[in-house]
Amino acid sequence: MERKEALDMKTMTCKDLTGACDLEFQVETFDKIAEMSKKHRMEMFEQGDRTHLDAMGKMKALMS
Repeated sequence: MERKEALDMKTMTCKDLTGACDLEFQVETFDKIAEMSKKHRMEMFEQGDRTHLDAMGKMKALMS
């Protein structure tokens, strides 16, 4: 029997993913959410966005 993934779009925000803003990610899979979230974090890091940098620091501390 072939496994069929749901094609329902899921929506999560940057804040839902321990980030700092309300940017929405609408995707079909967790892998895609992770990919989009990582890209967003890198963009915010490169821009030196203080709010996002603080959120990244808090997450790093939690994972230590």
